[in-house]
Amino acid sequence: MLPEPLAHLDAFCAAHPLAPKVLLVPTVQAGDALIAALAERGRACINVRVATPVGWAERRVRAALHQAGWTRLTRGAERFVLREVLEVVRSASWEAAVEAWLAYQTPRTLQPVVHELRAAGVTATDVRTAPIASAKRRGLAAVLDAYAEHLSAYRQYDAALLFQRGIALGDAPDAWFAVLDGTPLSRTADQL
Repeated sequence: MLPEPLAHLDAFCAAHPLAPKVLLVPTVQAGDALIAALAERGRACINVRVATPVGWAERRVRAALHQAGWTRLTRGAERFVLREVLEVVRSASWEAAVEAWLAYQTPRTLQPVVHELRAAGVTATDVRTAPIASAKRRGLAAVLDAYAEHLSAYRQYDAALLFQRGIALGDAPDAWFAVLDGTPLSRTADQL
């Protein structure tokens, strides 16, 4: 008897023996380990591509982005961009409450917020109409706007832009998809 993840993968491969298949996983290493474990047990797993959701999106749109002169903004570089973005936003004239909210923000605290909001497809316009405190709403919307403007001006893309461009391409390649439990899927990743 196979352990549950292997049993599911085995059933997936058996249901679509020769068809192209994509296994979305939290890490490529986890997916490769599953494929190897299944193969060691003598089970066929032919024509399976293993990818993270971001990796799959990048595989679909990277060539077009690079051809247009865009480069990947790494997670490590996001903090440097957010530092610049905060300086730009803080230099604008704000009411005292917004300035107070901005004063307590750092690239480290904003990085997961900006990353998650963008991955969920939330825009600055969405934030402006959200039911949150006015100062936070206005400050966060300004940060999201400035961040998007920075990416566009320097032709840099992040995971959120990969998903947006992938969705804009329309239909996915002719393949069957499976998602390993524990694989993080944002709203835009799920749409793709």
